[in-house]
Amino acid sequence: ESCKDFLDTIISVQPRLASAGGDKKPEDLVTEMAEAFLARVPDEMKQKEAHPETYKLMPDGGMVSQGVFHNLERERFNKLTATLRSSLETLAKAIKGLVVMSAQLEDMYKAFLIQKLPPMWGEPISYPCLKPLNSWMKDYEARVDFMR
Repeated sequence: ESCKDFLDTIISVQPRLASAGGDKKPEDLVTEMAEAFLARVPDEMKQKEAHPETYKLMPDGGMVSQGVFHNLERERFNKLTATLRSSLETLAKAIKGLVVMSAQLEDMYKAFLIQKLPPMWGEPISYPCLKPLNSWMKDYEARVDFMR
């Protein structure tokens, strides 16, 4: 844990302008990332999209365990999807100056600059993952596709 804190501190003090974006300002980079991620956020999952056997009822009237699991995970991913969508939209507005940049949005902005998962997207709303932000997004999309 102390090693992770040490590395996070080193990353946080790195110059922001020495990025791969060249002449782009940090706010431009974050805006582009937010817009790109927003375009990739899938629609919420619906129960009817699942395989017909997923929610099959047993003879005693109860649902098969796979259906119970799928329903819980579907609700959890839908909550995460709603959070992703609303926070990305709000961050883009905050960068443009249309809404106030809250502490949570500022943390998200800083996380985007260093390719970390924003705290508001992390646990308990999300699943544990140590991947950098772009890899996390690909993983999230793959998990949603698998659940469908």
